[in-house]
Amino acid sequence: MYPDTVRIKLTGFHGDFASKISSNLHYFNLETTISNHFDLELIIDPHLGSIKNPEKTIIALVEPQVVRPDLYNKAIWRNYAGILPLSYYRAQRLGINEWFDFPVILPRYPRNNRIRLNRVAIVNEHKFSGSSRSMYGLRRKVIRNYEENYPGQLDVYGVEWDKGRIIELQRRIYSMRQHVLQSEFSLRECFSDLWHQYPNLAGHMHEDLEKLQEYQSSIVIENDLDYVSEKVWKSIYAGAVPVYVGPKLINDPMLEAAVLSAKPDVFSIVSKLSIENNDVMSEIRKYGYYFLDNLEDSKYGVNFCAKKVAESINSLIHNL
Repeated sequence: MYPDTVRIKLTGFHGDFASKISSNLHYFNLETTISNHFDLELIIDPHLGSIKNPEKTIIALVEPQVVRPDLYNKAIWRNYAGILPLSYYRAQRLGINEWFDFPVILPRYPRNNRIRLNRVAIVNEHKFSGSSRSMYGLRRKVIRNYEENYPGQLDVYGVEWDKGRIIELQRRIYSMRQHVLQSEFSLRECFSDLWHQYPNLAGHMHEDLEKLQEYQSSIVIENDLDYVSEKVWKSIYAGAVPVYVGPKLINDPMLEAAVLSAKPDVFSIVSKLSIENNDVMSEIRKYGYYFLDNLEDSKYGVNFCAKKVAESINSLIHNL
């Protein structure tokens, strides 16, 4: 049994978002605390070995399964007070009724009307995963398809693409060890395109992705297909119409109208770019700008997202 006022510790939530979560929790007779005297702790992606009281812990699943497979063991979940996945899509996949979203934080640079290059950009770190759910291998396939069939039309931005064979092999082996005992382990995904050299590397891009203003479109492939990351929002803000591979956006029809949704295969992604003309791209771009200009008053804003966290915590408490 919990006391009349349940004390909640928020670990990993910061700034205005954490403050607004706290304000919303008061509606449910819940209060937040920063001390170690709490009844429940909501913690983002914890290291499970460091948790002393799992029965007081709600795990916020932010990192996808392809990155933190240790957090997605349903047998372990029974030891914890609750599991709160990031995104409606992840909750649906896992059979969980409650979820939360981070509010969308847009870049602050002023947009300009640069002449856009008739090329495509993709911005991603060169990552590896031993999970069959991973989309890292698909990114590499798309890049290689452009190398072979459309040379000079795709620019690749990001880090870790040219760190050398030894470092790459070490990172792949580390990923294999993370996933080898998991049901979704895939040796092929882990070691696909081993030691391939990518000739269309264009260097690093600032985290705001401001340089995307130079491109007509960008390719945005999520790490996993069960959540929406910040990259798609930054691409829309820059006006580089995203060819988007992620969850089927059944819960986000307005976002779906601001992107070119593609299936998770090379042909679907490449064909989306080959059939769309500049007029179509311009209309999608204009809608994307309008959509983002009204974002804060929508379900993507900090107020709505904070309210959703508070409601989810309250629901989990009542189901304990």
